[in-house]
Amino acid sequence: MNMKKLILIVLFFNVAFYGFSQTDDTNKELLRTTEKILDVLSQQTDEAKAASIRVTANEIGLNVFNLAFPRILTISYERIKNSEIGFGLTASICFNSDELDLGDKFAFTPFFRYYFFSKKDYGSKGFYYETFLKFFGYKDYDYSYPSYTYFDVGYGINYKEKTAFDAALGVGLGYKFVSRGGFVLDLNLGGGRSFGNGDFVGRGGITFGYRF
Repeated sequence: MNMKKLILIVLFFNVAFYGFSQTDDTNKELLRTTEKILDVLSQQTDEAKAASIRVTANEIGLNVFNLAFPRILTISYERIKNSEIGFGLTASICFNSDELDLGDKFAFTPFFRYYFFSKKDYGSKGFYYETFLKFFGYKDYDYSYPSYTYFDVGYGINYKEKTAFDAALGVGLGYKFVSRGGFVLDLNLGGGRSFGNGDFVGRGGITFGYRF
């Protein structure tokens, strides 16, 4: 039995007792006091419910999967609007772009997330759907004016390397664990198509972060 039910039972017996033993003025005063107590209890209950789904405003994270394997530094920021909606920005820079014929040299990715099945606690965790718009630069080659290097067995063609730019629209799914201390583990996977050449553009990883 919780405290609210216990207080209500005590008040009920008090009202019944005074109803049989006291004057009308005393009964009226007791009823007014009872109404004040119930108002306070109701207000405390509403505040407790609001606190149970309260969200904090900001979250930062580091994608450890990208950092460990492709050697891409990926940092994300998310603004928590309420228990269901979040939006933010991911920034990435590649440290080994010279070794990659394909892949992003850098990228900026605004995203929007909708969290579902997360109405309890302070929300904005668990499964979510994501929509993102990725702006990125990648290594490309200029084939306009090739130069030639001659060898004993033939010749090679040299092309000028350049950085090309493109954008992509995509969707993804993820799951976010949030501890009561604010530490975050975010698992994310998604993809889309670039506007320029229609290539597949991936997004995802394992992100450790902190919500504050």
